[in-house]
Amino acid sequence: MANNLQESKGADLLSATTITLGTDGNYFDITGTTTIDFINSTGYQAGSRVTLQFDGILTVTHGKAGATGAQVNITLDAAADKTTAAGNTLTLTYDGTTWRETGGAGGGGGGMDPEIAATVQVVGY
Repeated sequence: MANNLQESKGADLLSATTITLGTDGNYFDITGTTTIDFINSTGYQAGSRVTLQFDGILTVTHGKAGATGAQVNITLDAAADKTTAAGNTLTLTYDGTTWRETGGAGGGGGGMDPEIAATVQVVGY
């Protein structure tokens, strides 16, 4: 491998109850405001990583029950739904059974581990 990892931006995706990620990249702009409950896992294997960048406000649901077929639920930090805003990102890694949050920026719910956050203090200069 060279000095950097070259990843690709896929086609924009319209938000839906179940989104189907393309296989044309691993970075996707999500348009629309429909709540996302599941991700279709077709074309992805355990260890796959994607980043979703949101163009607006929507909710990504944590651990929604009722996935069928290729639908896979989403496990988010702090076991809480996320409300996005324009420009927020969410990085997910597929473990073969669920997409797990492994990074991102912005969005309510989730984020820093609450036990760690409870011990963080802001110190002035």
